[in-house]
Amino acid sequence: MPLKVEWLDTQMTIMGCTGEGTWTWNDYHEALDNIANQFKATQKRVDLVIMSAPNSIVPKGSSMPHYQRAMRIMPDNLGLLVMVTSNTFARTIVSIFTKVYPNQDNVKMLMVASLDEAKMRISNDRMKQVSVR
Repeated sequence: MPLKVEWLDTQMTIMGCTGEGTWTWNDYHEALDNIANQFKATQKRVDLVIMSAPNSIVPKGSSMPHYQRAMRIMPDNLGLLVMVTSNTFARTIVSIFTKVYPNQDNVKMLMVASLDEAKMRISNDRMKQVSVR
């Protein structure tokens, strides 16, 4: 499967989606629907980490409508959506997107350089949530 969806922790609270090889926007929406359905099946907070393998090829065309749909269909129990990339262009695009659509549909999106940083940011955000209660 060009988009691999898997739990990244044994508690099943952090979902990873990794693009591998060539994939289509249809593949993306299929994976996205799968993720949203799994998130809706639980009441606990879940976080999503989006990654790309070095061989991943993003489909042609504007990504904005596809990413906007992702924001719309995520359930309320989504904590953070964290995108992992060292690609400067991708980081710039997402940075612009998050400024144009801040906290879009109650989805908090972050960009980080590594999976370890993603997990650390999720952990820190969860700690903030606990201390607020």
